Amino acid sequence: MLKQTCRSIPLDRAANKTIWGKGMYEYQELNPYSEKAHSLARSKGWYTPEPSIATVFNNFDSEVSEMHDEFAHGKSNFYYGEGDKPCGVGIEAIDLVIRICDTARWRGVDIDAIMRSEGVQKWVGASSLDTQTVIRQCHDWISIAHNIPQSRAEYLVACTMLIQRWCDSEGLAFMKLIELKHQFNEGREWRHGNKVV
Repeated sequence: MLKQTCRSIPLDRAANKTIWGKGMYEYQELNPYSEKAHSLARSKGWYTPEPSIATVFNNFDSEVSEMHDEFAHGKSNFYYGEGDKPCGVGIEAIDLVIRICDTARWRGVDIDAIMRSEGVQKWVGASSLDTQTVIRQCHDWISIAHNIPQSRAEYLVACTMLIQRWCDSEGLAFMKLIELKHQFNEGREWRHGNKVV
C-alpha cells in the first residue's frame, strides 16, 4: 500500500547490494533500479518521441527547483498530498534520482561503476549534508554535467550519491522512497496527463 511511512524505516541492507565508499559509507546500487525506471518511462510515453538532451536537463533542473520549493515553503521531507501523492523535499530528491537512473539506462551508463570511483566519492564526501547545500550542490553538478559532456555521467551520479547520504542523514529510507514513488508513478496516466515534456 502507498500509505506507509518512509521516515525512519531501516534499510534492508541484506536485500539491497551496497557499494562501500570512502569513509566506509554504503551506497545502494542503482543499476538494477535504472532498468525499472527506464522501462516505466518508456511505457508512460516519455520516449515518444525520444527526448533531446536539453529536455532531459530541463527536467533535472525542474526536480531540483521542486526540492527547493518544498524546502522554501517549510514542507517536511515526506508527506502525502492530494490523491495520496508522495510529496516533500525527500520525494523531490528521489524524483531527481529516478530521472537520472532512467537517463543512465537510456545512455548506457553504469551508475554503480561510477559510484566506485574514488574521485566521485571525494566530491560527495566533501559536501555538506545541510538541505540547502544539497539542493545547491545538485543544481551546480547538473549545470556542470550539461556544460561538460565528457564528465556528464560522473556529475549526475554524484547527485544520486549525495541524495543517498542526505536521506540517511535525515532518517529517510532511500530505497523505500524510490520504491514508493515508482509504485505511485506506475499508476499515473500517459505522460502524467499528456504533458509535452
